[in-house]
Amino acid sequence: MKVLFIASYSGTSGANHSLINLIKILKTKGVEPYVIIPTSGKLEKELMENKIPYKKIRLYNWIVSIDQISKKENIKWLIKSLINYWQELRIYLLIKKKKIKVMHINAVTAAWGLNAAQKNNVPIVWHIREFLEEDLNKKFRNRNSAIKKLNKANVIIAISKSVEKKYSKIINKAKLITIYNGIDHNKFSNIENDIFNKDTITVTIAGRIVKEKGHKEVIYAIQKVIDMGVTNIKLLIVGNEGDFNFISQIEELVFGQNLDNHVHFLGYRGDMENIWSQTDIAIISSKAEAFGRVTIEAMMGGALVLGANTGGTIELINDKYGLIYEQGNYKSLADNIIYAINNKAEMKVIAKQAKINANKNFTALMNAENIFNVYKSLK
Repeated sequence: MKVLFIASYSGTSGANHSLINLIKILKTKGVEPYVIIPTSGKLEKELMENKIPYKKIRLYNWIVSIDQISKKENIKWLIKSLINYWQELRIYLLIKKKKIKVMHINAVTAAWGLNAAQKNNVPIVWHIREFLEEDLNKKFRNRNSAIKKLNKANVIIAISKSVEKKYSKIINKAKLITIYNGIDHNKFSNIENDIFNKDTITVTIAGRIVKEKGHKEVIYAIQKVIDMGVTNIKLLIVGNEGDFNFISQIEELVFGQNLDNHVHFLGYRGDMENIWSQTDIAIISSKAEAFGRVTIEAMMGGALVLGANTGGTIELINDKYGLIYEQGNYKSLADNIIYAINNKAEMKVIAKQAKINANKNFTALMNAENIFNVYKSLK
C-alpha cells in the first residue's frame, strides 16, 4: 500500500515525532511511504536517517497568528495562495506517478494535497493533532473554507477525546474518530527511576518554549516553593524552539529572580529518556495540550506527572496517574509540588501505576496498528 504523507512543518515537533514513529512501524506492515515537506529542517534529517523517501515542495499553511492580522499579511497570503495552487499540480502529478493509494495529512495546520488527492480519487486521512487557538495561538485564515475542506476527508483522526469534542462541533461526526498518539516505549522500557530518592528534587518541563506552554507560571511556582523552605530543588527547561522573544523573557525572569542556581536551560535534547530517568516531577503546564507526548514519555520514564487541568493533560492523568493543578495559577502549582514532596511514598505508587498504564495503552505499535486498520477500511 503506497501512502503519501503531508507534513506541514519541517522542524522538531510532537506531530513530526509521531509521524516518524508511525511511518517506521507502518513500513514493517508493507506500507510504502512517501513524504512531502515544505522546507529543509530537522524533519528532513530524520527522514534521511530512517531512509524514508520524501520531496520538498514549498507550500504555505492556511493558519495565521491571532495577534498578527494586517493588510500586509493578507496581500502576502494572496501570493502564497497562488504558489500553493501551482504546487498542488505537482502533488497531483506525484500521486499519479507514485500510484498513491492513500493521502495522509499529518496536521490541521495545512490542507496541501487535498484537491490533488480528490482529483485522483485517492482517499484522505486527516490527523488533527492540535488545539489551534488555545495552544498555538493560531486560527484558520478562512474558517468556513477550512471547515468545508476538513469535511472532504474520508476519515479524520483526533489524538484525544478532548480534541474530538472540540472539532465534533464543526466536523461530520461520522468521519471523526479518536486514536491516541503512541510513544516508542522501547526507549523507556529499561529506565529505573526511583523518584524522590536523591538529595536534590529535579523538576522538568519539556517542549516548545512559547507562552501557551506555561513556562512563566512554572518558574514563579519554583520561586514560591523555595520561599516556602524547599531549597534543594532544581528546574530543567528542555527545548530550544518556539518564540525567541518569549525565551528571552523567561531567561530574564530567571536571572531577575536570582534563580540561576535552581533553573537550568538544557536546549534541545534527543535523549529525553535520560532526562526523565533523573526527573522526580514532570510538569505539563500547557494552556491546552491536545494530547501530550511529553506527558506519556514522562510517565514511561517513571517520573511523577503534575499537570494542568486542561485538554488532553487531564484526560491522560485521569485522576489517578498524576496530580492536577489549576492552569494559570502558580500558587496551585507550588502547593501541589509541596504536597508531592511531603507525600513521597504515595507519589511513588502513583508514578508506578502511571508507567504501567502508559506502557499498556499508549505505545507506537498500538497507534500504528489502529491507523493501519483505518487505511485498510478505505479500500
